[in-house]
Amino acid sequence: MAGSWQGLTHQPNFNTSTMILLSDGRVMVQEEATQHWHALSPDIHGSYVNGTWSPLADMSFWRRYYASGMLKDGRIVIIGGEQSGAGGDTNKGEIYDPVSDSWTPIPSPPGWAEVGDASCCILPDGRLMIELSRPPSALSMIPCRTRGRPLPTKPFARMRKPGCYLPTTLSSLRSASLPIALSDTAFPPILGRMKVQSRSI
Repeated sequence: MAGSWQGLTHQPNFNTSTMILLSDGRVMVQEEATQHWHALSPDIHGSYVNGTWSPLADMSFWRRYYASGMLKDGRIVIIGGEQSGAGGDTNKGEIYDPVSDSWTPIPSPPGWAEVGDASCCILPDGRLMIELSRPPSALSMIPCRTRGRPLPTKPFARMRKPGCYLPTTLSSLRSASLPIALSDTAFPPILGRMKVQSRSI
């Protein structure tokens, strides 16, 4: 069945950039090359076509091409930026709280002068895992406090060797042991194929 596109009744009056779906159904949209954010809220029938726009709080400085993700409690974490108002590839990050409509800074990865446009994912325990794509390849874990919950006891971990890591143990899978069945009770089954150092798992 072929899909179709339908234009918004109320088009944004700004150039759009990154868009993130919030847990309350709104879509937060960054205004291109600025620190401004806006929210597109669906109408009473859940339609975005007839949705309305409203301003959100500004983040501390403008950035583009950064790592981002949604925490379990619905807050949005953003870090890095290949281009930014902080001066090029920044290592600074912050968390947006959609309930209070506010931004809070988070610590930078120790020893990282930049994060840039790193790849990332949110782990089940609330940490943000980011990858430094430039040599030397590295991974870092950043603690993101969930409301009412303490930070992990080991907030930062850094792995310099490229490859695939099991998040619960942070242990590397060696190419010599491939192929190997990935089993991690903290994650749902992984679909498709993954590659480690040019060899398929």
